[in-house]
Amino acid sequence: MVELEKAVEAGLLQPLAELVDPAVSENLYAFASEAGQFGEQVYALQYLADIDHAAYLTGQVAQVPATWYEVVDRRIAYLFALASPPGPGGARPSEGLSHAVIGQYLSAGATLGADRRLLVEAQPLQRLLTFHEEATKAGVLPPAALELADGEAVWSIFAQGQAPLSCASARKYAAESSALAASYAPAPGLSAAATPIAGGWALAIVTRDPQRQAAAAQLIGWLLRPENAGAWAKAGGWLPTSSGALSAVATSEYATFLDAQLAAARSIPVGPDSANTSDRIQNAVVSVVTGESDAAAATEAAINAQ
Repeated sequence: MVELEKAVEAGLLQPLAELVDPAVSENLYAFASEAGQFGEQVYALQYLADIDHAAYLTGQVAQVPATWYEVVDRRIAYLFALASPPGPGGARPSEGLSHAVIGQYLSAGATLGADRRLLVEAQPLQRLLTFHEEATKAGVLPPAALELADGEAVWSIFAQGQAPLSCASARKYAAESSALAASYAPAPGLSAAATPIAGGWALAIVTRDPQRQAAAAQLIGWLLRPENAGAWAKAGGWLPTSSGALSAVATSEYATFLDAQLAAARSIPVGPDSANTSDRIQNAVVSVVTGESDAAAATEAAINAQ
């Protein structure tokens, strides 16, 4: 998904509106429907996904905090990724911020509009940074968070029992939690759960040849049938991108939880200014967690940065 915007800008992908039957995408989760849309055109359909959610060690955490206030008040060590995720081949992706931080920022009131652009907004940013500041001072935000870029990196520390509450990858939880005394919950946000941010992979058409386009469109339709999409995601250890595909391969309580999380998820932010926006927010987060600035000063610096 982090490569998709550049592929569209380069003119490599063909619009799908006239090629793929609209019925193919009508049952996708909202994030998967919006993920391939740029401007007025749909260029791709997401078929594999991953999100982060809270994972906790049941022997150390009796009840998962639902909000940041509870995390700080109850002094529960909470680990989540704070570093910028590396892109394909080491290049910086358009998302720029960890999915955990984006989801927290949205829960603090930040907006992600129809064009999926993330803005530097003073009040939501200060709320986010205030949580990071208070959590750091209370000793509940481990310093290791600044070295972690995604939920999979967080999992390795969580699995060692070093962080009783973590915002971890659903893929890792599904694959490895059976070996732990662990359970799951929505990641805490400002006043409710943080917004899950979905990464993953998408299907697109690159050929300009009409016959090949028709064949590719038929293949996309077949692959996104719930039974096929669900089987493919399960075989690869991913999450599918429709409720029908999920229910075709899983009926557990955890699957029901994932269905709700995926229904609430958003796709990663895009836009030509997203790298700049992400850098400004990331710099503010780092300055607060390292103690270089307080939340108010870091917010002001982010607003005034160019």
